[in-house]
Amino acid sequence: MILTPDSSSSSGTPQPSGWFAQCSRLTATKSWWQFGLIFAVTLGLSAVALTDFTIAIDNDGWISRGTTIAKRSTQYFILQDNADDLALTGRDNDALWNALVTEVQPNFSDSPTEEDENDTRRRRELSRHLQDSSSSTTTMACRDELFQDARILEESYHLAPLWKTTTSSSSILEPNVVSSICQAELNTLSVLFDHDLCVRDCVDPDNKCLAPYSIVWFARLQVKDYQSALSCNDLATAWSKIRTEIEDALVVCVREIKETYTTDGTFVLPGSCPDGFSTALVEETFDETTRVSQHSVSIFPTVWDESNKKETTEKLYNLVDELDHGDDLIIEGAYDNERQSLGIYMTDIAVQSDMILAMGSGVITSVAILLHTKSPWITLVGLFQIILSFPTSYFLYTFVFGLSFFPFLNFIGVFVVFALGADDVFVAMDKWKNARLDYPTASTTEIAAIALPDAAGAMLLTTTTTAVAFFATAICPVAPLKCFAIFCGLLVVLDYILCV
Repeated sequence: MILTPDSSSSSGTPQPSGWFAQCSRLTATKSWWQFGLIFAVTLGLSAVALTDFTIAIDNDGWISRGTTIAKRSTQYFILQDNADDLALTGRDNDALWNALVTEVQPNFSDSPTEEDENDTRRRRELSRHLQDSSSSTTTMACRDELFQDARILEESYHLAPLWKTTTSSSSILEPNVVSSICQAELNTLSVLFDHDLCVRDCVDPDNKCLAPYSIVWFARLQVKDYQSALSCNDLATAWSKIRTEIEDALVVCVREIKETYTTDGTFVLPGSCPDGFSTALVEETFDETTRVSQHSVSIFPTVWDESNKKETTEKLYNLVDELDHGDDLIIEGAYDNERQSLGIYMTDIAVQSDMILAMGSGVITSVAILLHTKSPWITLVGLFQIILSFPTSYFLYTFVFGLSFFPFLNFIGVFVVFALGADDVFVAMDKWKNARLDYPTASTTEIAAIALPDAAGAMLLTTTTTAVAFFATAICPVAPLKCFAIFCGLLVVLDYILCV
């Protein structure tokens, strides 16, 4: 704003000159025309930007994209997925090597990763091995029926709690630990039976669920308790008598698995492995030196309605607190399945709760603006300014910065822009009130020329410091944080532009 000695009206009101002052006068005289134009342009940009709007809520977004880390990660995945072909001599690998060295592609997709494929292979191996084990012990109730289709354990929906001993020196193979898991499984089976969520036992389907595959079932198989007649305490006693012998076999078994494991789908468990063993029962660090495995997994044959997965997941999630998590002094259990259905469901609930809080912050901001300005119209325009900053920011985010990945983390910006947007309205309103108090006889156009450039300058300082802080965070190589920083910086800038 520029004031000269003679730049005042006959009433003594200053007459500032300059581009900002001229724009302010235009705003005062043609406010409806200006508001309509900005609104139309903003909606147009929003419509273009939101045509292909998608939100990424998956965890894969935390693998950096478009950064040095992303390039290295991409090369790693190419190398990992093609290791066998690259290692073979006499094969035309020029194109593959060229892709490994030069191509930089997004390393995220819906295609299965090498780790997913390995998990699938491991489940198949487990199914085949357990099928063989159950066939050799025909008195083991329902095992032939359960494993006659080797795909039964390939399904990822089975409830599969992870067990962990409470102390690092305790092993999952200790009799008291086996007893604790046994009792927890019985209590969990009772809950699943009551809610019709378990596969029923073929011998007594009206009263029992099929027992889970676990370290407990493995122990029963070793002590020849094929009908599960032993109580948990009796099982622990019987297991203690053969534990050392079985551990010796497991040491050899785990060592040979590490030495012979292949990823081509032809791997079979070594003959040294006891009947019923799978790699889900002990940790890979289990060896002659430690003989300690803190973790193990139980697989409960679970009834799953694929046509109504959400309802089944919700039903299981609501039962988690009723399921037995083990004796806190001995063992801890965490329930989910391989799909992480319960964890994802919990995340969705948390996200919905956060969005409710975000809407609550909008309501509180609206009330604050209304109380401060005492004008429903200014409050409405202020909210429009804040809300429209989202799609316009997304337009620049997509078409100017060229970012197509939009993590859910970006929505945290709603709290930032509501606070700054309300602050901008407060500053503009206070500057207007002060100018009116200083020059009570001035016209609306004159007040606008005095107050609005002054308010714009004050808001520019807070906008600049906040936006620079966000944009500076964009140096972070983690993609969701980088995208969040850029988007929030754009929100702050666009909110300021729409306000002035």
